[in-house]
Amino acid sequence: MAGTTIDLSSVIAPHALATEIADRWTIWNNSRQQKIEEWKEIRNYIYATDTRTTSNSKLPWTNSTTTPKLTQIINVTLSKLICKTKYVSQTLRIL
Repeated sequence: MAGTTIDLSSVIAPHALATEIADRWTIWNNSRQQKIEEWKEIRNYIYATDTRTTSNSKLPWTNSTTTPKLTQIINVTLSKLICKTKYVSQTLRIL
């Protein structure tokens, strides 16, 4: 699909042009549906609050509660930053 263009010389009537554009959009939209489903699954994992709503729901784990991944990343990053800041301030007090 990439690299192809619409030949407008064969499409003269406005209705035919609109039909051609709509057909091309439908082909393009249908070809990206698999990727859209992948993006939805990724979004569900990132913002999940339990594993029952993700594709992991079929696994035999009894614990289904989870922290959203972005929240976990930010918490780890902030805790490391705070620890480093406290360490630096304590070191500066000693000096």
